[in-house]
Amino acid sequence: MATAQFTVRDLAQEVVRQMGIHGQNGPKLLEALKGPVQKVLATPDLGTQGVKREGNHIDNSKYLYWDGQMSITFDHMPKGKFIPPHDHGACEMLAIYSGKLKHVVYDRLDDGKKEGFADLKVIDDRVLERNEAAIVAPPSEIHSFTAMTDDTFVVK
Repeated sequence: MATAQFTVRDLAQEVVRQMGIHGQNGPKLLEALKGPVQKVLATPDLGTQGVKREGNHIDNSKYLYWDGQMSITFDHMPKGKFIPPHDHGACEMLAIYSGKLKHVVYDRLDDGKKEGFADLKVIDDRVLERNEAAIVAPPSEIHSFTAMTDDTFVVK
């Protein structure tokens, strides 16, 4: 008997469930979502799914899931393109489908009152590879990244 495939929708439902348990506690969410994320990353044709969307720094991005409150996207990160430090004001997970991504997380040291300025301190600087994931969550949701290979695709 064949086992039913774990879908992106299943992942979205698990994210909602785990956020209900852990709130925006990044480390606990990451641990709780490792298994479900791995199941989605194991989908061999994931890049053929989804609906094209306009990405914020990238040309090739698709919605795999969107419900008005949460989105899950499949994004091609161009090799060598530095995405500068930014935040989303919310939790974000990046999971590597293929390739390598240099990912840096920052703590903000200033009070945020000066427009266009942030005094940042690096708190995590590493290279994520296939099947690895990172979560950025308040208060440390400022991050930057750079794809290190041509084949870097991310589920986020």
